[in-house]
Amino acid sequence: MPKKNQNQNKERPEIFAVNNSKDKNGITRRNFVGLGTAVTSAVAAGSIIGSCSNPSSPDKKQKDQNTESTIESQKKIIVDNAHSSYVYSIAFSPDGKVLASGSEDKTIKLWSLPSGNLLRKLKDIYNVVHAVAFSPDGTRLASGSNQQTIMLSSIPEGNSLQTLAGHAMPVISVAYSPDGTMLASGSRDKTIKLWSLPDGNLLQTLTGHIDDVNSVAFNPNGEMLASGSSDDKVKLWNLPDGQLLKTLDEGPFHWEVHSVAFSPDGSMLASNSGSNIKLRSLPDGLLLKTLTGHSELINSIVFSPDGTLLASASLDGTIKLWSMPDGLLLKTLTGHRGFVYTLAISPDGTLLASGSLNQIFLWDLNGALLKTLTDPTLKEELPFDSNWVDFVCSCNAVCTCDSICTCDTITTTSCGYWFPN
Repeated sequence: MPKKNQNQNKERPEIFAVNNSKDKNGITRRNFVGLGTAVTSAVAAGSIIGSCSNPSSPDKKQKDQNTESTIESQKKIIVDNAHSSYVYSIAFSPDGKVLASGSEDKTIKLWSLPSGNLLRKLKDIYNVVHAVAFSPDGTRLASGSNQQTIMLSSIPEGNSLQTLAGHAMPVISVAYSPDGTMLASGSRDKTIKLWSLPDGNLLQTLTGHIDDVNSVAFNPNGEMLASGSSDDKVKLWNLPDGQLLKTLDEGPFHWEVHSVAFSPDGSMLASNSGSNIKLRSLPDGLLLKTLTGHSELINSIVFSPDGTLLASASLDGTIKLWSMPDGLLLKTLTGHRGFVYTLAISPDGTLLASGSLNQIFLWDLNGALLKTLTDPTLKEELPFDSNWVDFVCSCNAVCTCDSICTCDTITTTSCGYWFPN
């Protein structure tokens, strides 16, 4: 661990608030809320705005009390976001110039790259968006939602072109075949549907899973489809006939599979097994290696275009980078406010995009944070809570109780405070 240097960062760190809340499923979410730099001058970015445990220092205690009084009098903070709720899916266009994001806030947004500026919101989106995918030629975007349909939209205009109906429950995963002639969709109705393109006709429905189909992926030559489900199973399907080739059991425990990904050369399949990652050889499906390190369920797995790196995102709020094919952990990325739901790597292998609560981050593949995407219309005012308690650091390192908060890691210098339950 590198030695602290109080003067090593000339820029003051961003401040975060942290609160604990329960989602609609009763799961406790620990959410970081970025306060940004628009805090009033009385609460300068990087200043201590809570009480550090130091009962032997009356001067310090008085200083904290004065600061808390100042905070309480301000009553609100300004927050900038990419979305107004969780970002469930992101995808790069084939040319790498556009990033699409789908959210719980019932919007799909297109972002210009490398600037990160918001291009537009797609039209005719009326429900929670779970999945987005670009066509191989970049002219269409497929999206799956709680509306139980797949919408095909034009790019870059964002106009709705076609709606594919047939699922009986929300569509939570979509994928284009490499040649763009087929679309696969996975649903909470426990089925996978294969659609012909561009006509949008339903080719067939694949059955066999007994729970939500969270992820679908075509192999590089388009002759195999992998599906991952909350039933703990990964299934491999032959294409175009849709025959089941193999079922890979992730047991013996109830490990939901939320993500499946083929290596770029098609020789390996990666899938999550709860908080672990399993690497299997293809076409036999034999287990090669299990990667451990996340402490909570993994939501997303993605290979780099050259196959030398695997990235994973988890409910533990972190992203991990793994070298391939040896599976060594290279780096853990922190800074998201809560669960990290989705990842994508640009076609040229230079950018990693990640989505969580309200946020989309752009990183390089060495793990350096490059940019936070912001929708200018989503400036949010949040009230201060007068009961701020303990002092914490979002990079999971110890912060000093001085006027500038310094972390023991170069990944982030973001610090914050806990709200009580």
